[in-house]
Amino acid sequence: MPEATKCGSHEWWIDGATPPPASWAYVVEELTHPDHVREWGIAVGAFVARYRRLYTLGPTFREMFQELLPDTGGLPGDFPDELEPDQRAEAASRFRMHVANVWRHEGMIGWRDGHAHTLRTGTQFRAQVAARKAAIRATVVRNIETA
Repeated sequence: MPEATKCGSHEWWIDGATPPPASWAYVVEELTHPDHVREWGIAVGAFVARYRRLYTLGPTFREMFQELLPDTGGLPGDFPDELEPDQRAEAASRFRMHVANVWRHEGMIGWRDGHAHTLRTGTQFRAQVAARKAAIRATVVRNIETA
């Protein structure tokens, strides 16, 4: 994994000299940890696929994270009180891009850089869906043959 996406790295936070709030660090660790990244990637891939079926275009990063973290508006937690509005916007953006890049690296989602609404499912997500469908079909055929 590239250094910027390693668990425990705080390069995504707005100030490299100051650690992020504990709630933010915890959520980033949960969403990007190797033990959980596939599970979260599948959840986000399913949301992106569902969204594209409904609206043709892909969701925004904000919409994707609001779906995954609905209780906190798509963010890991409250902003520190001392952050100015522009710093809050930067923190939200850096959090989203850091986590999304990990899922992109895992092949669960993809997008075209610099283009809005291009979020799509990734190659690994599509491969897992295809394998699951094939397994279901095989089970159905087997059940029909033994009936």
